[in-house]
Amino acid sequence: MNDLNIIRRKIAHGKSSFSEYDLSIIIEYVNLLTQGEAAKEIRDYLKNEAYKNAKEIPLDFFEEYECQNNLPVENYDLDGGFVGREKELKKIRKLINSEQDRIITITGAGGVGKTAIALKIAYTYLADSLNPFEAIIWFSAKTNKLTEEGIIPLTSEISSAEQLIIDILNIIDPISLQQFKDARVNLDSYKNHLDNIFSSHRCLLVIDNLETVLRDEDIISFIKEIPRRYLVLHKY
Repeated sequence: MNDLNIIRRKIAHGKSSFSEYDLSIIIEYVNLLTQGEAAKEIRDYLKNEAYKNAKEIPLDFFEEYECQNNLPVENYDLDGGFVGREKELKKIRKLINSEQDRIITITGAGGVGKTAIALKIAYTYLADSLNPFEAIIWFSAKTNKLTEEGIIPLTSEISSAEQLIIDILNIIDPISLQQFKDARVNLDSYKNHLDNIFSSHRCLLVIDNLETVLRDEDIISFIKEIPRRYLVLHKY
């Protein structure tokens, strides 16, 4: 039932993708749970694939995640979904849950699926009823992307440490950010306020393709100095 609820939430949250693979898992579980004679109608419904004629999902079925986040839509192959990598996912979640490591790095050759793993980790926490994080924040420092047409240039979401601080505040405390802007305070006030939030709330910051900004000492210093309750997961 817990596994079914995870997939149900993928349908209920518009930012998450529901794949053919997810549908096959639902059918498998429902068949497992409907063995009695009273459930014959449900089994026939699945056997006849009547769900293909189902009406649109009622609006009151949709819900928003309680955890603040700016995660991109899961972009796994919609025909296959995210398959496998259970060992890696379990290991990374163990490191995160242990609270022993404040900065966790996912490394590997290009194209092996590091971004997909990081995104999947973030979404597993959103779908977890015991999610320990009050905010999950995602930034991509990618400067190019491989497509069927070849490599295309991208604009990194991280241009400087100053802008990163402002962008994070815009996600987790936009009201204070606007007040700071109106008062024209210096950047130290932004950073001090962000440090106070980090110190009192459990948050997860995910940075994709950090290697593209490794030469920016201010950005690296900002990441290293993040208070203990804030956890950084990055990959390169």
